Amino acid sequence: MLKESKEQAQKLVSDATAEIERKKNAAFDELKNQIADISIQAAEKILKENLDADKNKKLVDKYISDISKN
Repeated sequence: MLKESKEQAQKLVSDATAEIERKKNAAFDELKNQIADISIQAAEKILKENLDADKNKKLVDKYISDISKN
């Protein structure tokens, strides 16, 4: 009976450890997906700003103005 109790306890610990590992891996995968989504959103914002014609024109005008001053 003592042996059976120890075996059951060991199985419970083993099962719990495996479940924790599965949940940890699932959480890590979810975190990687969220980071990828945030990175893509940030890149999209940067590209949209860089493709804005008005901002590009202002940047070129400022650069020409700076060159003229030197």
